[in-house]
Amino acid sequence: MSTDAIIRGEEELRRCLGEAEGGLVSVKARAGDLAAFEVKLPADYLGKERTLRVSFAESFPDLPATFSVLPWPTLEWPHVMTGGLCLHAEDEQPLSDTPEASISYSFGQFSALLQFNLSGSDDAARSREFQKEIRSYWALQVPTAEHRLTLISVPKGSGPLDVVSDQSGMQRQNLRYLAAPEHSQISAFEKRQGRQHVPSRAVAKAGYFLKLVTIPPPRLPAPNSDLVNWLTPSIEPCELFAFQSWLDETRDLGARWIVVSLPTKDIALEAFYVTAPGMNEKTRRVFGRRTQRRQTWRAQKPSALSRVQIDVLDPMVIHQRGGQAAAKLSNKQVILVGAGSLGGELAVTLARAGVGKLVLVDPDILEDVNVGRHILGASDLGRTKVIALADRIRRDIPTTEVVAVPKTIQASSGSLATYFRDADLVLVTTANWPSEAYLWGLKAACSKWILIQAWSEPHALVGHALIAPRGSYDGRYLFERGNFRHLKSDWPSNGVIPLPACGQSYIPGSGANLSRIVSMIAACALRALANPPDVPTWHFTVGGLEQIEELEGTYTGPSLPAGQCFIECVQEWPP
Repeated sequence: MSTDAIIRGEEELRRCLGEAEGGLVSVKARAGDLAAFEVKLPADYLGKERTLRVSFAESFPDLPATFSVLPWPTLEWPHVMTGGLCLHAEDEQPLSDTPEASISYSFGQFSALLQFNLSGSDDAARSREFQKEIRSYWALQVPTAEHRLTLISVPKGSGPLDVVSDQSGMQRQNLRYLAAPEHSQISAFEKRQGRQHVPSRAVAKAGYFLKLVTIPPPRLPAPNSDLVNWLTPSIEPCELFAFQSWLDETRDLGARWIVVSLPTKDIALEAFYVTAPGMNEKTRRVFGRRTQRRQTWRAQKPSALSRVQIDVLDPMVIHQRGGQAAAKLSNKQVILVGAGSLGGELAVTLARAGVGKLVLVDPDILEDVNVGRHILGASDLGRTKVIALADRIRRDIPTTEVVAVPKTIQASSGSLATYFRDADLVLVTTANWPSEAYLWGLKAACSKWILIQAWSEPHALVGHALIAPRGSYDGRYLFERGNFRHLKSDWPSNGVIPLPACGQSYIPGSGANLSRIVSMIAACALRALANPPDVPTWHFTVGGLEQIEELEGTYTGPSLPAGQCFIECVQEWPP
């Protein structure tokens, strides 16, 4: 930016300083800055006199001026990190439209921060500010271990954790450890991931989950000092003895993990890694399924402390940002018949939403012509769609149990009897009338599950979802030879395009248009699972009407209001 912007910024800074403006002096700019100014600050609560430095870079005000305090008050003032003052939260954008607005906003944020640290300021208020970013302060003080710790589930209370190497027997490549309150949870996780099951015997209790009642101080104990004394004031007295007993019982282990749960509204965990004295910091211990494989360390030097990145695969954490709706889905079971362009994306969407169990039914193989509009990719070509989808969901969303049935629904009805008995929802997207009619026949027999039949019209500009509540309902009267009687578009040859030289055909539709229809269907399914409907409803969405004419089709549905690109309608089943 021009020198004029910096002049205007300096003038605004002087205005913000008010009576202290006379103490503002120009100082030598550092590399990357065009100008810098300093002003003395009042003594802080520690009795230290500090200086505020404001630096202007060439990009000001597109990037805000830099506010820094000398000497740097890391771990003495809240919201101070090694890289700068935290004047802007992650979800806040500093004002940059004019030099005046940029300086006024940043100075206001700094003034608010300063109030927590002046002489006579409230110690309790300052402590609360530290607690807002407590894990960031801890991260400043100790190194982070190379590996990661995966916690399979969050324990309900404090206690030991089983820990095993994720790549047992490969010490130098072991970058991940698995931990859980019970080893059966680790075995179940490995089974869901399709890994070879390894029998266990006397697994090392190398971890401990510790629920805290208060947040420990921001300053960690000095290197090689006692972590326990630092944590003790934050532990319930009745749990302290058990924690100390675990420390004594595991003192011979080469490495241990302490996972602390902070007393916050949402789950907030921090993991500390305590290694045995003399252990090479680049050496990664192998924790197998038998205690005999543990190495004993009896050196007299203090232990070393570091942080470890922790990944939590508990549904409460993975779906935490989904709110209460996600919590209601964890015990729901959905049978999804059809794993094509609609069904494949729906399967992943429902898993990410928090559905606890999916049963995927479809005999089809993924082919090259599917890749352009299927959620699976080229690496899955030649694989059965449901098996490839199940592998993907198990890998990416381990909170959902997935069963893959690579058959037609008619051919697998016997083996699926148990799943139908426990199902909350059956969702069919096959666009195959024999399969759909078969499911309507089951539904007419007074089933306790909800049924949704969903499909798209040619070119995926119109999508439908028929929802039948629990009980006896039969929607077959809405179709004639598999064709819905109330379509919203009309196409030559019913929109079906023959494949060359093979006698087969397909219904066209781009992936982008299909995604919009998937969103409607997924919303219908999730609403039905959370709040089961009482009456049958018909949902349809319409969009891109100009494309229908361009593609030589005729639109026969309701007109779109002026200014709207698409609509979604809900009504009772037509007569």
